[in-house]
Amino acid sequence: MLGLFGGAALALTVTYSPRGPMIFLPYAALLAATGLLLSRDPQLPYADRFAATLAALAVATVPLYAAVGVLAGRARARLRREGRLPPHGRGMSLWGRTWRLGSLMIVGVIVSAGVAYVAA
Repeated sequence: MLGLFGGAALALTVTYSPRGPMIFLPYAALLAATGLLLSRDPQLPYADRFAATLAALAVATVPLYAAVGVLAGRARARLRREGRLPPHGRGMSLWGRTWRLGSLMIVGVIVSAGVAYVAA
């Protein structure tokens, strides 16, 4: 449930904020809330804390990707109407998506490990 609220906050931030670094605030709030929630149960093993944190980050990132995809599609359509993009352009390549999602997963694993350690 926490991941869904975090995803909504991320999607709203990317939709209404013109500044890119503002995206770090909802991510930080999500990680802080996850850490506080996990610290309430001291008997929970480290692996479970890690998995819960990583799952919250993954669930929160899905609405963010959907919002970014919708906003990018609107921007491409507007640029095509203005004649600033060719009428038939391709989207991002599979390799482009793969390395972005892989990088996000690596960062998520590192951050989740830190939150799980601190929440112990």
